[in-house]
Amino acid sequence: EAREWYLSQLLGAKPGVSLQKLVSAASAVERVEIINLIAHSFLEDRKTTGTSELISSAV
Repeated sequence: EAREWYLSQLLGAKPGVSLQKLVSAASAVERVEIINLIAHSFLEDRKTTGTSELISSAV
């Protein structure tokens, strides 16, 4: 929920708008920022969650 709010603030959109719509409406620079935020989020989750847990939750 916090990530959704942050992305909506970053892109000037209302919370609840789909991530796909936000990204497609973003400029190239904003898309890079979004991808970096998502990648960072996955890295942080990986540090706190075992790899096997991530794989089993993705399936």
